[in-house]
Amino acid sequence: MIMKRTSISIRIVFNLLSSILFLFSCTKTENIINNSNDSNIHKVAGRTGNDISYVEGSNTILGERKKNPYTVENMTTAWHNLANQGISTHSNASVYVSHFYVKFSPRNSEEYEILHDDTTLAFSDYPIESEIVQNGDYYHDPSLDDSIPTYQYTAVPIDYKFPEGIEYEILDNLYIPESDPIFQYENGGDEDCFVDKLLNEVYSITGNDEDIIDLSDCNDNSPQRCYIPGGKLRIFDTRLSEWIGMEGVRVQARRWFTFRNAFSDFNGDYRMKKCFKRPCNYSIWFARDRFAVRHNVVNTTFWINGPKIRGDWNYDLNNSYQRFAGHVFRGAFRYQYKEIGGLVRPNRWLGRRSIYVAVDGFSHNIGTAGVNWTTFPVIKI
Repeated sequence: MIMKRTSISIRIVFNLLSSILFLFSCTKTENIINNSNDSNIHKVAGRTGNDISYVEGSNTILGERKKNPYTVENMTTAWHNLANQGISTHSNASVYVSHFYVKFSPRNSEEYEILHDDTTLAFSDYPIESEIVQNGDYYHDPSLDDSIPTYQYTAVPIDYKFPEGIEYEILDNLYIPESDPIFQYENGGDEDCFVDKLLNEVYSITGNDEDIIDLSDCNDNSPQRCYIPGGKLRIFDTRLSEWIGMEGVRVQARRWFTFRNAFSDFNGDYRMKKCFKRPCNYSIWFARDRFAVRHNVVNTTFWINGPKIRGDWNYDLNNSYQRFAGHVFRGAFRYQYKEIGGLVRPNRWLGRRSIYVAVDGFSHNIGTAGVNWTTFPVIKI
């Protein structure tokens, strides 16, 4: 009975996803998609600017690495520089090791999934201090075999309990003043201006000038104003012949090791709950706690790099592979979270997410198209 129920569930999800993908495959509206004239849509985006080229189906190419401003050494230097200028904190705060900058080395998809079960962390597929030369649909460290997930980078609190059996390396000891409870930064704390001056100083000495903001009018009674990251995501529906909201996607707004998350609503609108004062790096992640969309069985969650800006970011999924993966996400999201008329939703097999592998076999050479695994929860489309 259990085997029969699982088989039925698999067929149901195939039918739902296949319907979405069949509708997507129509090309009669391609001109409408390409002629979208919303001036607030960033057609080409990169984490280090809005002018980074994008090559569909390619590996993201990294450039030089910036100096990490959040190391204890750099923060201590900046703190002393402010003291020499007569600028000090009113509290008993000081630089200390608040976080570790960690490089995880998952050996397989199972270890990758274990890491990402912790939704309190923000993982990056490449070193966080790296510049991007060319945007692509994924990043895989060239030193690794294609069968091994790429390294995962993040900052963890010093009391973080590392998962057993997963290799990791501590790259740096960090002090993140934005997370220091003494300051209550960006929440109306009394010493926002001191933190802002500290950040400006540490960005200056490490060559991260794009993160420096004007503080000429900043004082304890009038701190620098912040903005709440948000925007709108759309995807083209060929059945309706119109742009529709991309619902349920996780959008991340990150400033170095500090991040915010928001999920887009039915109309594709999203808004974080907390604010930033400096430009943030936007990105879209095609995953939820019950499932994830990938372009390769052994690779990582599919994501889209957004720009580094101060303000809202609106985006149309307007190239073929992003639309393809987007419609796979729509089908999976509906099956996992929306009304499905009493059908049985898939269980988290061994506590893990379902994996939907989006392979556009007509225009991409990413894996082998047309092959479906019968071992739940991996389904290749």
